[in-house]
Parts: sequence; C-alpha cells; structure tokens
Amino acid sequence: MNRAERIKEYQDNFEYYVNELMKYPDAKLVSKLEVVRMQIELTIKNKDEEAYETLSWWERHIIEARIRKCDLPEEAPYFDEIEEAIKDIETIVIKAEERKEIIEGTTFNSPASKPKIQQDNSNQTSLF
Repeated sequence: MNRAERIKEYQDNFEYYVNELMKYPDAKLVSKLEVVRMQIELTIKNKDEEAYETLSWWERHIIEARIRKCDLPEEAPYFDEIEEAIKDIETIVIKAEERKEIIEGTTFNSPASKPKIQQDNSNQTSLF
C-alpha cells in the first residue's frame, strides 16, 4: 500500500481511528500529539509533502479523539490487551516456578528417600 492509498484510508476511516484513539487515556494522547507535531516539523523541514499529509491526518485523529473524550460524562476505562497478556504470562511463569519448587522439595524426588537395593552375593542361585 503506497502513501496515497494510506492517506485515502485515513480519510475514509476517520471515525474508526478516532474511536480507537479514544480508548487511550488523555495523557497518552497528549504525548502522541506532541510526537506527531515534532514529526510534522521534520517533514516541513525535509519538504516531504506525502509524509506531511499523513501526519496531518494523524494529528486530526488525535485532536478529534481528545475533543470527544472531553465531551464524555465519565472517562472510559483504558484497557490495553498487550499489557493484560503480559500480566497473564507473568502469572503463569510465577505459578510454574512455584510448582517446580514444590516438586523439587517433595520426598519422591529427593535422593535420600529412594530405597537402596541390597544384593545378597552369598547365594548366586537365588537369581534364578
């Protein structure tokens, strides 16, 4: 997908992008807006019109999301799927480590609990 197609997509799917950005807390939107504006300054300096247009759409999306969030009676909770997945993985790892410690501490796996086989070499016919 080239830049012209992306710009068209940003324009056509304006509502979708704004709704997705509204999921973020306002502080995160502010930082995103600052970064986009710094990038816009660089594109002006480098005279990259296509990148400027793309970043302008991003800026519009973020501004519109912030405006709509201000109009909401109560801030919608921020939910990041990646952060939740990482927490789940960390929980699983911790539980696995705890299980491993428990298994290593059981009497079945300790070398002292294994019975020793005594060999009676006095009568070799006992083997048959």
